[in-house]
Amino acid sequence: MFRPNRVFVLVAALIGIVAPKANGDSILTIGNSLTWDSLPPYLSGDVDWHIYCGKSLSFINENPEGHCVTSSTPWPVALASKDYDFVTVQPYLGSTFDEDLEIISNWMRKQPNATFVVHTGWNTHETHFEAYVDETETTETRISRDYFDRLMDALHEAFPDRKLVRTQSAEVLYEIALDIENGNAPIDKLSDLYRDTHHMSTSGGGHYLMHNLLRKALGQPAKLGTTILPSDTQLSPELTTYLNSKFLSVSAVPEPNMFVGFIAAAGAGCGFFRRRFAAKTSTASR
Repeated sequence: MFRPNRVFVLVAALIGIVAPKANGDSILTIGNSLTWDSLPPYLSGDVDWHIYCGKSLSFINENPEGHCVTSSTPWPVALASKDYDFVTVQPYLGSTFDEDLEIISNWMRKQPNATFVVHTGWNTHETHFEAYVDETETTETRISRDYFDRLMDALHEAFPDRKLVRTQSAEVLYEIALDIENGNAPIDKLSDLYRDTHHMSTSGGGHYLMHNLLRKALGQPAKLGTTILPSDTQLSPELTTYLNSKFLSVSAVPEPNMFVGFIAAAGAGCGFFRRRFAAKTSTASR
């Protein structure tokens, strides 16, 4: 006999694979002011942070009590006290590739169920256009496409069954710089998005862009058409539309295991439906 309630149970199970938690995800962000410029307190969910301005990942790892944001939770306390859904980490200048890989790997082992998000940050507005595409071989941490490609590859190799994502902050800034060079952006220079040499503007759309790119990496819906901080200046419609087009076109790094699992489960479910429906109609036609 065909039992509809079984169908509902199966569908609910399939939906549960990808549905967000009712109360939001638990998130920990570890990094410097470029992480803080992405405005983690304004994310959805239960969010903790350890922010140490101007410091590399290796420095933060070696100085867990240090911070520049007083509401920070030291990373050892955070990692030991909660099972996070997402942990974001921000490599920065002053460290090395091997140190970044070792530190992130150690934190991944401490949080075996978390999706790890590598936050790329960005270079200064004077150097980003050239520095991001620099492929010079070096052991030092760089904010470049090549560096993060190598780091993500190494993490995937070390943890083939883990879910890994990177933010596209540096990539999108580079695309915007290209648009400016070609006359296809509503701003005249990349520094229009910055409030100083390193940090994002509260009035030129920098906060808006970086916060929504972080949301994208975490699978959260974007905050469209508004400023993020109450103190931020309202963006022009033209700039808002342009920035929206940038982060809405970005895809997070795929999570193949979860996706394949979902497709397999969905396929099995469809087969179940077809078999039960065929049996039902066959019986009815006798």
